[in-house]
Amino acid sequence: MSTQSLTIEQNKKIPVWLVAVTILFPTAFAMLATSETNVAIPHIAGYFGATLDEANWVITSYMVANAILLPLTAWFENLMGRVNFLKVFIAIFTLGSIICAFAPSLNMMVLGRVIQGIGGGPLMPISQAILISSFPFEQRG
Repeated sequence: MSTQSLTIEQNKKIPVWLVAVTILFPTAFAMLATSETNVAIPHIAGYFGATLDEANWVITSYMVANAILLPLTAWFENLMGRVNFLKVFIAIFTLGSIICAFAPSLNMMVLGRVIQGIGGGPLMPISQAILISSFPFEQRG
């Protein structure tokens, strides 16, 4: 029995709704991290005493890191397997979020956003791959 069919057989023991809900949360947080910062830029600039152009690096750093990691998703999936891949990149995203939450300076905030982008970039495609393999063809929308 191949590894892929073994994984699908194991997935049939777990309710698909539980898989969907479990995948939803980290993916939603990664997508929120993309858009929520736009609203907060003036507040970030004010808090750190930076210009709006300097504070925009908070957005740019996340998007660049995200874009760099996105094409490497398939390679990481083959290297680590889907479940381990998801766990590692959720942990990386969480680490970046913690750094951002306690950032004492704008530079540290930008570093946290780079780490968030590294962790968040591959979450959407790997989540879609996990959902596709978990749901039978008849139940896909």
